Amino acid sequence: MFLPIFMSLVFSLAAEAQQPRFEHFTRVSLQDKFPAHLNLNTETVRCSHIGYGTAELKISVPALKWSAVFDHANVGEAEPCMTAGFCKMPWLDDGHTVEDFLALVSGPQQVEIQRVLTEGFALNLDQRSCTRTLSETLNTTVAGVEFKHFVSKRIGDLPFEICLEIQAGL
Repeated sequence: MFLPIFMSLVFSLAAEAQQPRFEHFTRVSLQDKFPAHLNLNTETVRCSHIGYGTAELKISVPALKWSAVFDHANVGEAEPCMTAGFCKMPWLDDGHTVEDFLALVSGPQQVEIQRVLTEGFALNLDQRSCTRTLSETLNTTVAGVEFKHFVSKRIGDLPFEICLEIQAGL
């Protein structure tokens, strides 16, 4: 009885010892705002599951084509978009509907989009390597409803020592 428990513990510790040790940190590279023109109607406001596991209320934001760093159009979508979260479904008490949203606001609208670019660093302490990512988070409010979108990409590796210098400077 004791031996199987002991061996299980030994194998568990051995597996844990083989896992590389990582350290993660981030820094904000840019935080700004930019204007965007929206034309809200039944073609640009929709409930769609494209890019998500469930239907979400989305608005098309054409200005993201030239104002954002990353492409914020989900595969299968014609325009870049932002989402306000779940659409109302028969089994959900809350959520959004296109009709309710367009009853609040429709037609041409000018909004301000808040952008945060964040660099992420993953230090592999065992291999002395450093991988860098860049994330873009967008937020805006339309008629009291918050819309957001997020894209993150790996942008390459940096020398381990440079990442340590960056981390020390935070």
